[in-house]
Amino acid sequence: MRNWNLIGIAVLILAGLVYLVYLPLLRPAAPSPISHLTDAPPVRPAPTVLTFGSDSWPPYAGVSGGEQEGYIVEVLREVYEPLGYEVRYVNQPWTRCIEQVRSGEMTGLAGCDVHEAPDLLFPRHAIGVTEPTFYVPEGSTWWYTGIGSLLEVRLGAIRGYTYQRDIDVYIRQHRYSGRVLLAGGDAALAQLMRMLKAGRIDAFIESRPVVRATIKTSPGWRDLREAGGLEGLQLFVAFSDRIPETESYARIFDRRIVELRHNGRLAEILAGYDVEDWEPGSPMEREP
Repeated sequence: MRNWNLIGIAVLILAGLVYLVYLPLLRPAAPSPISHLTDAPPVRPAPTVLTFGSDSWPPYAGVSGGEQEGYIVEVLREVYEPLGYEVRYVNQPWTRCIEQVRSGEMTGLAGCDVHEAPDLLFPRHAIGVTEPTFYVPEGSTWWYTGIGSLLEVRLGAIRGYTYQRDIDVYIRQHRYSGRVLLAGGDAALAQLMRMLKAGRIDAFIESRPVVRATIKTSPGWRDLREAGGLEGLQLFVAFSDRIPETESYARIFDRRIVELRHNGRLAEILAGYDVEDWEPGSPMEREP
């Protein structure tokens, strides 16, 4: 009887050992919450897109997607992209660019003087300076000597541009008299040149750096002559006041343009376009 008892105990012990050994195999393993979370890549928010517009106006703002999109566009990329923003540059007729920035469809204008759109938001620091200059065919004897001298020629200008207060008033007064012809669209400057060659105008006005940049790539422009100029105007990046964040964007621009000037990066960009700094010296010395 004792032997049977011993055998029974041994059988129970053996059954218990078998149960303990095979129990993990009978239960499915619970998924590890840590491995489940780390399998998927982390989701990063998309960068905020800042859209700036201009017509083609090299060296300030060139052709979007071209080899040289313009020094203003390159500066904007240097200002914002290291901070995680994405800068997009769009070519459109100038008047349409102003309308879309006013409506908030675009973030800002890539180069604008305060008289062109005074309702927009302007940072403290400029992005360049214009040099309004009159151009005539090489054989012309006309020179600009004041507003009165404009009555001697048919003047070409670009729709929506501002040049100088007296010139702007003259253009508004004479735009329907035949003394002033306006060009527009994506290639307004090329239109002025065609009008000059066709004899429809006798002179046109445009910023000197723009004409010089165009002459480098268009040999047919080399028979032009400068016929006097006006005092330059400061250019700014003009932001939409319909976008709440643009006040912050303007402050970022003011801070970063100073940094780029001090670390030499601004000079590198300008050298690629044969443009001199419009604000030599340290701007921080003039900070209030």
